[in-house]
Amino acid sequence: MRICRLANTGIRRSSSPWKFYGWVWPDHGARLGLRSWPAKRTERTGAGRSEGGRAGRGVGVSRAERAARTRELVMRAGAEVFAEEGFVSARVGVISRRAGVTPGAFHFHFANKQTLARAVEAAALVALHRITREAGEEHEGALRQLVGAGHGLMRALEEDVVVRAGFQLVGPAPWRTEPLDLRGAWQGWVEALLGTARREGTLADGVSPAGASSAVIAATVGLAALGMKESRWLSQDALSQYWDVMLPCLASCPEEPVVS
Repeated sequence: MRICRLANTGIRRSSSPWKFYGWVWPDHGARLGLRSWPAKRTERTGAGRSEGGRAGRGVGVSRAERAARTRELVMRAGAEVFAEEGFVSARVGVISRRAGVTPGAFHFHFANKQTLARAVEAAALVALHRITREAGEEHEGALRQLVGAGHGLMRALEEDVVVRAGFQLVGPAPWRTEPLDLRGAWQGWVEALLGTARREGTLADGVSPAGASSAVIAATVGLAALGMKESRWLSQDALSQYWDVMLPCLASCPEEPVVS
């Protein structure tokens, strides 16, 4: 009889995987004097499920967002280690600890540190394209765009470890499987812009776009390399001093201010 009466009160088996803990009943079952310990036990396990499962996916951050966040953490941690120690000395375990993830989480997103290095370089290349695009949108005239992009690059090298590591990773390496050259991309953009300056008539006579771009690349990449050890080389003042010397040699009208 007792079993029948309990059945009539609406007791049901829990759908939780923790069936061992017993029964779950509706609220009106508690008013009949039924024991409350199974409900408490089920509430606890149910809360655990919601944090890692349904509630975490729907109410809070989605699984895709969590994965993207973890990937970003690993990539930035890798960039820091590459910038500080170089590619050869970098270790997956060190990168994982700095990112606050397990080695398994690291390998979920990146097969190895070679794959991570390529991702860092690709992200740095995207940042470089953004810098040159913004310079073209914010400044009129090729030489002004060149100066603006140079300052934007130095600022990114100083503030963004991904860009800094991307330029440090540049060079021949046995782990490369596809061509990706940040310095080459920067040099190509500078040379094309100086060609535009030639057509605009703002480049001084006797100055070739190729020769001028080599001088600009040597200076900016050199400042970037020096800035890996001493951040003062990445300051806006350091680059401004360079432009003060270089621009009178480049501009067809040196008396016209290019840097405002």
